[in-house]
Amino acid sequence: MVAPARTKVPNPSRDAAREDLVARIRRAIADHVAEGGSLESLTVARLAATAGISRSTFYVHFADKGGLMLALLDVLEPVLLDAGRPLWSRRAVPTEAELLDGIERIVDAHRTHATELAAVSEVRTYDAAVAERHRALVDAVAADIAAHVAWTQDHGVAASDGDPADVAFWIARMLFRALPFYLWPADADETDVRVAELARVLHRALYARRAAT
Repeated sequence: MVAPARTKVPNPSRDAAREDLVARIRRAIADHVAEGGSLESLTVARLAATAGISRSTFYVHFADKGGLMLALLDVLEPVLLDAGRPLWSRRAVPTEAELLDGIERIVDAHRTHATELAAVSEVRTYDAAVAERHRALVDAVAADIAAHVAWTQDHGVAASDGDPADVAFWIARMLFRALPFYLWPADADETDVRVAELARVLHRALYARRAAT
């Protein structure tokens, strides 16, 4: 006889402790980088020390650093999806100013969590579970974008008749991969210029009605 599957019993106090621990470790990651430490050197021992916890406490909640990154993604995913949805859920063509406002909201969310996203990106190079979860996050963002692109095509305002999923694939990956390289090193004025140009490029790419042929 096959034993019945064991149901995980909710444990509010343990869940609260885990949430507090994740918050402390998020601050520890930011402090480590702010002090000049590299993400590659951020071992579990160093994370625990910076967060003011024991390694045994860390391992009560996470199997390894990959497990921690999965917990970080639990926090980051709704933040990043919520940042983009006011723009991608629109069923009207935004003005350039409205598109800029939407892109700035997305950029701000990525910038606020840049160190954590960088830590996830570093770990996903060698942890398959983290890589898969990060890919799922990018794909979820792309799905929101694709729905918006499909709407522009259905209503005759799209600049491209390409597959919405393909268009969204590149936009989502541009946001996740290009922002750290081209915006975070820039100063405030340069960032404003680059974000404004990004909004103009997307406006032309997404909404300029196709010329008659």
